[in-house]
Amino acid sequence: MSPPEDGEESTPLIKRSYHDSDPQFSVVRARIVSIVIPVLTMSAGSARDTLMAQYIVKRLSSDRGLGTNETDTAPCNVELNDSRAKEADELQAEASDLLTNLNLTLCIPAFFTCLIIGSYSDFLGRRLLLMFPVLSHLLRMALTTCIIKFNLDLNYTYIAYGIDGLAGSWFAILLGLFALTADMNASKHDRTFWIYFIGCATTIMSAGANVAVGYLIDYVDFFYACLLLVAMMLISFLVLIFTLQETLPVHLRPKGMGRNPLSHVRRIVSFYIFDGTVRRRMTFCLCLLLFVFGVANDLNVGSMDTLYQLHRPFCWSSKEIGNYNAIRSAGTAFLGVLLLKFLQCCMSDEKIGMIGILSQGVGFTFEAYIQVSWHFYFVPILLTPTSPFSAIVRTMMSVLAGPDQQGAVFSSIAVVETICNLVSTTAFNKIYAVTVSYMPGAVYLVMASCSYLTFLLFGVYFCIHERPQKEHIIIVNPEPIQETK
Repeated sequence: MSPPEDGEESTPLIKRSYHDSDPQFSVVRARIVSIVIPVLTMSAGSARDTLMAQYIVKRLSSDRGLGTNETDTAPCNVELNDSRAKEADELQAEASDLLTNLNLTLCIPAFFTCLIIGSYSDFLGRRLLLMFPVLSHLLRMALTTCIIKFNLDLNYTYIAYGIDGLAGSWFAILLGLFALTADMNASKHDRTFWIYFIGCATTIMSAGANVAVGYLIDYVDFFYACLLLVAMMLISFLVLIFTLQETLPVHLRPKGMGRNPLSHVRRIVSFYIFDGTVRRRMTFCLCLLLFVFGVANDLNVGSMDTLYQLHRPFCWSSKEIGNYNAIRSAGTAFLGVLLLKFLQCCMSDEKIGMIGILSQGVGFTFEAYIQVSWHFYFVPILLTPTSPFSAIVRTMMSVLAGPDQQGAVFSSIAVVETICNLVSTTAFNKIYAVTVSYMPGAVYLVMASCSYLTFLLFGVYFCIHERPQKEHIIIVNPEPIQETK
């Protein structure tokens, strides 16, 4: 298959009906559903991650006899030579290790699920792809709520995370949403904007969810905060079941694929090994490296920030953490979408991504050396240009693939994303656990180094990426045919 044009695919991803301007499904309804699902499910999931980090610290503190009530944890504002400071450090390290193990329980099965589920969506459609991970996300939150309500053993959380992982978790949700978005947008700029808009809407809603969760934990308890998140996920699942139409027409689905998982695994690796020219395969591989080093930093930053801010010298409350997460997520997303539309008028998406990843490195470097609480509020400003980065790299790969390969290409991204989540979360949590007693911000320097490496990889990309091949079709009007009598 010859590569598509840089700005637009040669074949539209939606089938036209008898009236060529109208697709077989309602684009407006599909756009609304593609925003409602992540806004409710993914934002609730983001708030759940910060909630779980706080709840685990609280439970471990309570089990050690260090807390006196529902939300108390180990003492924070103590001198370094105080024996309680050592207890607080050990508590942070134990909580970090538990979060790492839960992440392993989620990511390992999600890796194998994402390995084939995206390619199957090219064969079976997008609706089925979204249904199972949204349901598993709901079940995971419901089980977590039961654990908190009945004060069950923390080991039961492994069951909740494992169930979610078997369905692909949020990796599969994003995979399905981005494939659905690609079905509706052939233009490169449009696809980048709508993929980013999904993330933008999600982060803005996450801001509200984090604030609400912070206040509920502070003024009531963890259980009612969980109930709010369960309700959000339940609404999202019902919207999906009753309103989402299939966006992938039958005539664009690969023929003769069958249900053999190995054939679908081959489809998602073919971009990097088998298909196209050497330059095209190198371009795909380089885009994947950009994604790996540029996105891995953000996958665990929410729970990492929470642990960082709970510890000395900051000692933040649940309410303060919720307010900060709201400003960081909503502020960067809102300003980021405005910045993206402005920069798209004067430069390519790739150059916007290059600027963004450099700002990410600067932001993490600054965060590593924060000593005063209010300095945290400079971080969202520094990270604003990097907010569209993930959408830009996904679009670069999506446009390079064909219209019948969107599920497969997003599946390959989701597989790599699970590995990134697994490796980065494990590595960053271990680094934090080891360095928390003398430099808690050291982990952010490691994150910044990944950002600077990604910036250098962009330079390599501009040297080797496959140039778009534009086809010019010339239509010559023939002489009118004279009817013979």
